Amino acid sequence: IQGGIFDGCLGVIGAIEAVQSIRETGLSLLHPVEVVAFIDEEGVRFNKGYFGSRAMVGKADRAELVQSVDSEGVTRAQAMREWGLDPDRLHEACRSPNDIKIYLELHIEQGQVLESLRIPIGVVKGIAAPHWFRAVISGESGHAGATPMRERKDALTAAAEIILETEKTAISMDDVVVATVGCINVSPGGINIIPGKVELTFDVRHYIADIRDQTVQIIREHGHRLARKRGVAIRYEDMICLKPVVLPKSVSDTLHSLAHARGWSTFPIISGAGHDAMILSEIADVGFLFVPSRGGISHNPAEWTDFEDCAKGVQLLTDAIIHYSAI
Repeated sequence: IQGGIFDGCLGVIGAIEAVQSIRETGLSLLHPVEVVAFIDEEGVRFNKGYFGSRAMVGKADRAELVQSVDSEGVTRAQAMREWGLDPDRLHEACRSPNDIKIYLELHIEQGQVLESLRIPIGVVKGIAAPHWFRAVISGESGHAGATPMRERKDALTAAAEIILETEKTAISMDDVVVATVGCINVSPGGINIIPGKVELTFDVRHYIADIRDQTVQIIREHGHRLARKRGVAIRYEDMICLKPVVLPKSVSDTLHSLAHARGWSTFPIISGAGHDAMILSEIADVGFLFVPSRGGISHNPAEWTDFEDCAKGVQLLTDAIIHYSAI
């Protein structure tokens, strides 16, 4: 929603350009090369991302096709049919580990590390995976004018405290952990009605699983404490919880070497955002490249990466494809 033109798109168009340039050279490769544009990595519509890549590694099941529903009541299966796809053939997307020699991905950084260092290439050494969960806070609706302040069980004021406590928790952990409340749904939603029910979504990330899980636990404990304090009830529902990934050092070393051979500086970097590369690491070795993002802006129409940096990333992706297709 309200995204930019580089996030994801650079990887797809860059991969197409890479294989087209290889074809134009007439170079003969030992292994076939496939370009994949994964669907629904973000998970915005159905609140559960990485659908295409999870299907490829066998982690998307048929139950999800009917249980995942968008804001208009459309199931994932219905959406697939609208696009001419057959939900009953979902299993055909699954690939075995023996099918894929290596998975390579190019992406914008979505942060400011490379720009601040003035380095054109980031070689990702690890990916921080998200834990998404939902909190449902149940209070008591009432008349906004007739219910005294001290007698209220306002679900929204409880939610407000929980949101602020979530921010404090993340800041107190370390400089890498992030926690975000991205969606709020308030019921009944009338200007003169005390909110009786609030739903919040949480996105907590770190590249070390133990630290991320500890952060989630503390956030939930604070939620229970604040709910008791305000006389409301709270329950949590897990949405998605993925494993952080450390990428193969041998592949990262190769990517650094290929870039240095062209005279380009590189930097080993951690991805704070989740990517399809994280999912594919379950069945294949992964090489993952970043190029700078101006101002670190992403998920925003102002997102920008200079075309010169895009070209370097695509060239290095091409070099990597040729390298791994020749051995």
